[in-house]
Amino acid sequence: MRLLLYIVGMKWIACLFVAACSYGVAAAQSKPAIVFKVPDAPGGAVTVTKPLDGKVFIDFPAADTLNAHGELVLPNTQKKAGPYTFHYKGKIYRLFVKPGKNYKVTVDPGQVQRPVIVEGADAAGQEALGLLQFDNFQGRGMRLYKQDTVFEHNRDKALREIDSCLQPFRQLLAKKAIDQVFYTYTEQMVRNYYASVLTTTLMAPVRALVFHKDSARFDASKLRAVENHWQDVLAISDPRNMATAANDTYFNYWYVINNWYYVYFLEQSRGTYKVSKNDDDAQQAWYNAIDAHVKQEPMREFQVASLLQLMVLEKRYETIIPGLYAAFVKRYPKSVYIPLLEPGIEDVKVFLATHNTDFSPDQQFVEQYAAINTVDDLVARFKGKAVFMDLWATWCGPCKEEFAYSPDLKAMLDKNNIAMLYVSIDRDAVDAQWKNMIKFYKLKGYHVRASKKLNEDIFRLFNKKEILAIPRYVLFKDGKMVLAEAKEPRSKEALYQQLLEALKS
Repeated sequence: MRLLLYIVGMKWIACLFVAACSYGVAAAQSKPAIVFKVPDAPGGAVTVTKPLDGKVFIDFPAADTLNAHGELVLPNTQKKAGPYTFHYKGKIYRLFVKPGKNYKVTVDPGQVQRPVIVEGADAAGQEALGLLQFDNFQGRGMRLYKQDTVFEHNRDKALREIDSCLQPFRQLLAKKAIDQVFYTYTEQMVRNYYASVLTTTLMAPVRALVFHKDSARFDASKLRAVENHWQDVLAISDPRNMATAANDTYFNYWYVINNWYYVYFLEQSRGTYKVSKNDDDAQQAWYNAIDAHVKQEPMREFQVASLLQLMVLEKRYETIIPGLYAAFVKRYPKSVYIPLLEPGIEDVKVFLATHNTDFSPDQQFVEQYAAINTVDDLVARFKGKAVFMDLWATWCGPCKEEFAYSPDLKAMLDKNNIAMLYVSIDRDAVDAQWKNMIKFYKLKGYHVRASKKLNEDIFRLFNKKEILAIPRYVLFKDGKMVLAEAKEPRSKEALYQQLLEALKS
C-alpha cells in the first residue's frame, strides 16, 4: 500500500492508502506460517503486501479479512528473506520474514505498553523494528523547513536521527541476534525515509529558483547550491541501487526523486523542461527520465515496471499505457513483473474502448460548476435536500476502488432524499479523463470538477496538517455540514446508519 502525493500550488494533496506507521514482530507455529492476529476483531479488514521473491517491494496489495478468531493465516512461502506489511485500521505493521520460519504478530491497541507482540525468528530485531515510528515524510519535511530553512542543518539532523534509529540494530548485529540481511533491510528502510524527508525540505527552494540565464534574477550560485543539496540526499540513499528497493519506504523516495530531481530540476537546469499538458505527458516524462538516468539492469526493468504498476494502481487509464507496456514486454519477455501487470493493462484497454459512449440521463453536471468558488455556494445549489459529497480525483486509486459500492449507496441515498454529489479536485488538463471516468464507472448523481477557488476552499475546510487526504466523504443538511468525515461506501450498513443518525441531529 502506498501514500501517493501530488502538489496543487504549494499544497499537498494525498491519495490515502495508509495513514500512520506502526510495526509488529514474531510467534512460532507448527508449520511455516505467518499469523497476523487482532484479538476480538473477527472479520476485520486487513491488507497485505509482500516482496516479490524477496527482491523488490512491488507486489500488488492483497485485501483480506480476519477469520472468526481474529486471525489472518498465511503460508510462509518465501524463498528469500523479505519484508511483509500488514495494513489494519490505518496503520502499518512490518515483519521481516525468512524462509521456513514461523511468525505470529498480535496487535492489541488497548495495550499501552506493548500494543504489538511478535513471536518467532529474530525476536529481538523484530521487537526493535516494531519500535520504529515514522511520521508522514511530507509533513515531517515541511515542519523541518518551517523551523529552519538551512538545508545543511536539516541534513545533519536527519543523519543524527538515522544513526539513532540504527544504533539498536548495530548492537544486535554485533551480538549476532540479527544477521546482516536483516540489518541491511532495516538500514535501507530508515535511509529511504529520511532521504524522502529531506527531499520535501527542497521543494520551496527549488520552486524559488530562476532557471533562465537571461533573467535578471538568475543566480548560478543558488542553482549550484541546490544541486549540491540533491547530491547530499542521494548520498544518503541511492535510488538506483537495487538494495534500496527491497522495502516499503522506497516508493515515496523514488517518486519524489524522479518527479522533482530528474524530471523537474535537471530538465529546468538544462533548459529542456516541458510543461505537462495532461497525464500522458507527465508519465511520458517520467519514463524518459528512467531511460536517461537508470542504465543498469535489473534496476531499469524494475523502475519501468514500477511506473507501469503505479499507472495501473492509480487507474487514470492514460492512453500511452498500452504502448509502454508493449515496449516493456518486447524488451523483457520473461520478466517476473508481467503476470503482476497484465490484468491491470487489460483494464486500461477496456477503459480506452469506452471513450465514445454517451452519459446516461442520471449522470448530471451541476450548472455552471466552473463558476462555483466555495463549498457553501456548491451545497446551496441543492435546496431542500441533504447532500452526500464524494471528494475524489482521477489519479486517486482508493477513490475509484470505492466506486464498486456506488450502486448500493445511490439506492440508499435516493430512498432518503439525499443527493449524490461527486466533486473532482482534478486540474483543467484532465477534463476529458474526468468525464470518461464518470461514464466508465457508471457514477450516477451530480458531478462537479472544482475550480481553482473551489479547490482552495476544499483544502481550507478539509486539510489536516497541510495535507488533504482523499477519498473523503462529507454529509450536508440544509446547507450545513453535519458529518465531516463519513465512512467509506464499502462499509455499507455502517455508513448508511451513520448518515441517518447524522441527519437526525
